[in-house]
Parts: sequence; C-alpha cells; structure tokens
Amino acid sequence: MFDLRRFARLAKAHWAENWKSYASFFGVAIALHFIFVMIALSGKQGFTTFTTAGQAATYFTGLFVLGPIFAARQFGALGRRDSALLMLMRPASTFEKWLLSTMIVIVGFPLVSLLAFYICDIPAWLIAKSQAQVALAELGPNAANQSLTFGLRPENYLLFDPVTTFDSWCEFLTVWLMLLFLQGFGLFGSIYLHRLPLLKTFVAGFVLLLLLILVGTVFDSEPDAFLGYWESRRALGDLPSRLYPILWFVLPALLWFGAYRALKEREIA
Repeated sequence: MFDLRRFARLAKAHWAENWKSYASFFGVAIALHFIFVMIALSGKQGFTTFTTAGQAATYFTGLFVLGPIFAARQFGALGRRDSALLMLMRPASTFEKWLLSTMIVIVGFPLVSLLAFYICDIPAWLIAKSQAQVALAELGPNAANQSLTFGLRPENYLLFDPVTTFDSWCEFLTVWLMLLFLQGFGLFGSIYLHRLPLLKTFVAGFVLLLLLILVGTVFDSEPDAFLGYWESRRALGDLPSRLYPILWFVLPALLWFGAYRALKEREIA
C-alpha cells in the first residue's frame, strides 16, 4: 500500500508538473497582498492597519480564504478528461496520492503562505512602525488622548509571529481545526465532483453556509458557543461539553477520509 521509493518518485513527478502552477498561485496572492498594502498605507492613518493584531488578522484571513482554494486545486486535473486518465493511471497507490496531497495542503501550504506573507508584510511593517513612532513623537508627553498614545506605542507594532500570536493552546487548536475543515471540504469537492469541480465546490460551500445561517436563525441557535468551544468549554452545559469536541475532530476527519474514498472510487471506476 505504501512504498517509500515509489512515494518519492510520485512527489518528484508531482513537483515537476505543478511547480509553475504553485508559483503562479502564490504570485497572485503576493500581488493581491501588495495591492492591499499600498491601499492601506496611502491613508493618513493607514499605518495602524499594521499593528501586530492587524498583521495577524490579515494573515489568517488570507489563510482561511486561500487554504480551501489551494486544496481544491490539488486534484483539479480530475475535472478534465484527458488529464484525469493520466493522473489516475500514475504508478502509485491511492493512499500515496492522497498522502502526498495531504502533506502539501496541511504542511506545505501554511509554511509557504507564511513566507509569501512576509514578502509584503515586513516592508509594510517597517514603514508603519516608523510612521507610528513619528505620530507618537508629535503627540508629545502630555497628549490629551491617552488611548491614542497607547495605540501608538512600540509594543503594539511588533512583527507578527504565528507561534507567539496565540494566547493559549485553545486558540491554536480552534484555528487549526477550522483550517483543516475548510481544506478538507475543498479537497473532497475537487475529487468527488467530476465536472467543473472547483466552481461546484465553492458553490456548494456557499449554499451550505446559507443553509446553516437559515437553520441557526429559525431555531435561534448560538453558533458562537460551538465556534468558541475551546475557549469557553467550562461554561457550557453537560451535553455540549461532550458533543462539541467530538464534532470538532470528527467533521474534518470525515472530509479527509471522504476525499481518500472518493479518490479510490475514481480509480476503480
């Protein structure tokens, strides 16, 4: 089922065929980030966008938006009849193909996206930090607006670090599991849907989101209790405290396992 040499050959062939596609994907992401930086810094108080918290918000927004798109592109070739046959007949097991995509999506994407993020963020952060120092100096020691003075202090303009940005392991676990769910949804849709998989996957995701909002409105539910479970789990009742953690792990696992089964069925068919 798994052969290391065969897996290495598969990874080498995958890289040779897709490195240009990966480069263009992250190139577009960097270009969009650059446009955002230019627009933000053009404003009079635009440097406040690049506080440590602002940098974190920008990075995680990009991570959650681009993550499922990147995952859905992994098996985009299956949506084209000519390339689908070539991919399915590649000399590697279903598990090896699934494992390679899993490693690229779960491990490779966050690391490369962080490096791509820093290409624009570090220069923007240096400019914003300098402008904040000038603005703080102009206020003087007896500034009337102390809240503004505090907002301009150097400790609010540290470079974003994804390791230290989380106050607790609960925040990290929440972000990680949510990202796994979105990436798993994108990967599953790209394999399960045969024609126009990328488009259909995100249409299905949009429809699912609308249905969840509708159900939540009709039944007056509190989705914040589920989304914030790892932070407020001790304040919940007995049933949610037992059910929510199971759902947090089971839902992403079902999507990733479903992607494997869908790939296996495509190869058998």
